[in-house]
Amino acid sequence: MTFERTQALWDLLQTDAPQLAAVRASYHGPPSGTGDVLDALWWRLHPLTRTPAGLLDPAADLPALQARVYARPVAQPLAEPLAEPFSAGLDPATGRTRHATAAQHELWQLEQRLAGDAAALDAILERMSRAASATSLSTSLSGSGAANGAATDTLTDTVTVAPSGAGPAASAVVSTQAPVNMVGRFARRRRGLAVFVLGAVVGAVCAGLAATLMPEFAEPSAAGRGSSSATNDSATATALRIFSDPESWPDDTPPALGAEYDALTIRSVPGAVLPSHDYGVYVAHRVGGDVCIIVQQNHRSVETACTMPAVLADRGLGVRATVAADTPDAVFVTVAWQPDGSIVAEASSATEANVVPYELPQTDAPRNEFRT
Repeated sequence: MTFERTQALWDLLQTDAPQLAAVRASYHGPPSGTGDVLDALWWRLHPLTRTPAGLLDPAADLPALQARVYARPVAQPLAEPLAEPFSAGLDPATGRTRHATAAQHELWQLEQRLAGDAAALDAILERMSRAASATSLSTSLSGSGAANGAATDTLTDTVTVAPSGAGPAASAVVSTQAPVNMVGRFARRRRGLAVFVLGAVVGAVCAGLAATLMPEFAEPSAAGRGSSSATNDSATATALRIFSDPESWPDDTPPALGAEYDALTIRSVPGAVLPSHDYGVYVAHRVGGDVCIIVQQNHRSVETACTMPAVLADRGLGVRATVAADTPDAVFVTVAWQPDGSIVAEASSATEANVVPYELPQTDAPRNEFRT
């Protein structure tokens, strides 16, 4: 359920600025997380990847640091100094001074940061779960209270007890005096109903208090969700217009970007490649639904940026890369995929520059050709 709650919170924050501001304030303490809550949510959903803004998950640095700290060093003469001397540093967990290598200090600081970020995000998700449970309980109790209200009305009706052989007048007189045992039974029922109604009222008050304390998790109305969904689908289709036209490749063979990309969706980006330079710039669907910008040279990825189609339609996607960085002919490539579907590509070197805006036709592509 944690993944579902994380995905639900991510989807909510993409379209609700007031909710995003409230969750950001909550994320920064206490417990306090570092960076932005949207980045933390992205890395929880897509571990060890880059955010739509290009930030790499800090956890990706763990393997290299752990290797430096825990790898067995090569035997060396005692006269030679250690490769990494010990130094004094502050332990972020205890606040005490510890003597260790620089790599150990870096590892401890990174582990402490990751633990703090995880605790801050878990606290938000837990509050979200409690708010949803309180709202569900309030709705259930409200329905039960209405049903029991009708039962209470029935039980409090006048009880008519007429002795046999008595006429209508006698019946009218006796109708206000029920036997003692029946009065006691009805009194017990009324006490039970009173306790239940009191519990329902307390539950409703608690649910209202939870909603007041945590407004960032309020559910949008059904009508709002319907209109918002239709608008988002239209915006996503516009952002993905480049996939509506087929691409022709030499020998009908698309570039080999790897098994993680859908080969049928690969499209080249015009204006991003300088003449006489061996590299390519492409956009494609990644298996699983994300869309990506890929800069490739010599059949290897130089730089990649990916995001979900809905995020592309809202904020766009960009990538910057340096091709042939170790040569005098290094090329700097910048690609900006706009929410309206247009792509602006810039490629420059020490001797020449090329900036070409790639404007797609202003026509909507068939909706059924996209994976969202």
